[in-house]
Amino acid sequence: MLQFSITEALDAIARDRTGPCVSLVLPLEHSTKRETENVIDLKNLVRDAEEILQAHGCDSGQVSELLRPLHREMEKPAPWQGGARGYAVFLSPDSFQTYSLPVRPMRVCRVDDQFMLSPLLQLHRADGRFAVLALNLKKVRLYEATRYSFSPVPLNGVPAALEEYLRPLEFERNLGAYTSGTGAGKAPGTVAHGQYPGEEQNKKYVIEFFEQLDSVVRARFSDSSTPLVLAGVEYLVGCYRKQSSYPSIHGQYVPGSPERVDEYELHRRAWELVAPRITRELDSALERFERELGRNHSSVDVRDIVIAAARGHVDTLFVDPSRPIWGTFERADEDVQISDFADEDAVAAQKNGNIDLIDLAVRETWRHRGEVYFIDAETYPNYAPVSAVLRAAAVTIAQ
Repeated sequence: MLQFSITEALDAIARDRTGPCVSLVLPLEHSTKRETENVIDLKNLVRDAEEILQAHGCDSGQVSELLRPLHREMEKPAPWQGGARGYAVFLSPDSFQTYSLPVRPMRVCRVDDQFMLSPLLQLHRADGRFAVLALNLKKVRLYEATRYSFSPVPLNGVPAALEEYLRPLEFERNLGAYTSGTGAGKAPGTVAHGQYPGEEQNKKYVIEFFEQLDSVVRARFSDSSTPLVLAGVEYLVGCYRKQSSYPSIHGQYVPGSPERVDEYELHRRAWELVAPRITRELDSALERFERELGRNHSSVDVRDIVIAAARGHVDTLFVDPSRPIWGTFERADEDVQISDFADEDAVAAQKNGNIDLIDLAVRETWRHRGEVYFIDAETYPNYAPVSAVLRAAAVTIAQ
């Protein structure tokens, strides 16, 4: 599980930088022998970056100064967190960020005028984004999550304890019958709605608290499409569902008191509920791409897609990051040139002034708040390395 917020990390990496920007991503293996080899592999990546920087005109002193923070980090026996499956480094004259990754990534060395976004965005997008709201009398918690991340969200302006609004004994006695049991024929964890009895004062406090809580959820997930999984005992879940105006509350919930399980278990159980929906999202997006392709609202041409992404015209992007397309892009006159370097010639391609056009399209699509999906050739053999649904009705780009 990630120990950082993916969304915040992505926004930081996507920010305009003063180049050169070095992005290194290392897959890790863990054993007594492999730990030493991991460090050697990282040093080899650094040497690749040095070669590219020198080919771009940086002298040895400039290269040494730029990479100094990373060399200090590499003095540690293993700079990544224990159990990490990958390690990512983003280094520029004004920034140095490292991340331990929970899944094994591809080996990457990129030197560009901006950081490479794909390695972290894959964790965010490929496994979807969802939220978890844990409801308990003593503590209420909100989380932003993907399959591999589970980050707490501050409840600004809302007390962390429901007890501050309610008289606990009265609440439990009067609202205990708010929802019925699941009963025969009902899916596990599915709320059965009803009218809760009890004092009007208790109703007022419940409504007031959950309305404030709901406003925080809607502000945090403003697009309202992020699935929200509720966790808690049935009557609290039912109360919140009844008062909430958030449109994407998941039909099932994590039953029982969330205080009785740790965050890892809460995350695991919530992911099990949302995983089928997230898989359907990708399938639905691909179906839309096929429909729009017949109406000239989609493209599989890398030149058109790069230009459209830079203009903010890409609504949905599908890419296979394992198949980079090398070339150049002149933003001023929107000129895209594609080179003939093969996938495995990453260092040679960059030494010759080329950039990864696929990651450029990914970064520009993210920055203009388009959707990015990552697909692979084995699972989706009929799709090009890059394809897109365009925002404009029919974007025609002069060649």
